[in-house]
Amino acid sequence: DKIQSLIPGRTPVMVGLKVAFDQMLWGYCGNFGVLTVRRWMEGATFNEAVQHTRAEIWPVFRSDLVVWTTYNSLCYGVIPKSYQPISTAVMAAAWTAYISAVSVKDLER
Repeated sequence: DKIQSLIPGRTPVMVGLKVAFDQMLWGYCGNFGVLTVRRWMEGATFNEAVQHTRAEIWPVFRSDLVVWTTYNSLCYGVIPKSYQPISTAVMAAAWTAYISAVSVKDLER
């Protein structure tokens, strides 16, 4: 994991830095990109996709903060490195399902 190589250690300060960096990079920017592209690929124009994402990003980001801050704190501070890939894969699958539901919820209307 690149974040762990950039910010080594498992002290509370180092874990907090890793979690903050992860949230800035993936929590907002990553989710904005995923929501926009998914909506665009479902048939919206790119501008419509961006507008939809602007309306949806804050509830998604709040959910991301709750879910991923908690998980990443455990991952970077407690979960042994040998178990991190599988635990992160499980979390990512659940998160992807949530993002998919958010990105298409208005298309069925």
